[in-house]
Amino acid sequence: MLLPSFSKLNQSLCNLILINSKERGYRSAAQAYNRTIEQHKSELGDILVFCHQDIAFDNTSFLNNIITELSHDPRQILGFAGIRDDGHVVSNLKYHESQTFITRNQLKEKTRVAAVDECCFAMTKDTFHLLHFDEKVCNHWHLYAVELCYNARRNGISSYIIPDEMYHKKNGDGGLYCDKHFLATTWRLTRKYHKEHRYIYAPCYVCSTNIFQAAIKITRTTIKNLLKQ
Repeated sequence: MLLPSFSKLNQSLCNLILINSKERGYRSAAQAYNRTIEQHKSELGDILVFCHQDIAFDNTSFLNNIITELSHDPRQILGFAGIRDDGHVVSNLKYHESQTFITRNQLKEKTRVAAVDECCFAMTKDTFHLLHFDEKVCNHWHLYAVELCYNARRNGISSYIIPDEMYHKKNGDGGLYCDKHFLATTWRLTRKYHKEHRYIYAPCYVCSTNIFQAAIKITRTTIKNLLKQ
């Protein structure tokens, strides 16, 4: 989905760096991004956009909005789907096949969130170098953008969703699944931030940072997964 859309962009404004995680033998998304950025540092511009391969778009207004936003305030993280501190997921993302919105809550203006979804998000290069992805906490393929947003808060950097429309996934087949690796990463997140936050808000999972409540919820989810299998 991504490559045909990328051809619509002004190539003088951006440079595409593709990552084949299997070929490179990366153990996690955090490692893949950290290492790739280090290896390609001479090719990087002032703004980094992290994007899954199942993203597509009809127009390039979102790129102009990212540039405008980060030029005005470089110390922020921008996403296209995320979760607020009240537990509401907001996004203008649509399924490519049906053209229907993915989430119940759309937005008309830039909205502050607790964390952004990993599917597509952006920040300045300087912000990335300040934070990096946590390869110890996020040692698999989940929640690396969520962890980054909580780390950003420690450094006075807020996260926002901007109201641009784009496509994520062909359709809704498959749904969301919090596998054992997702749950293990969630547990490590609760331990890292338990002194600062009562809850960890991820776009598809909310968990208390209280050690007992977190253990109970993660155990219940694990049991539900086993029963489904």
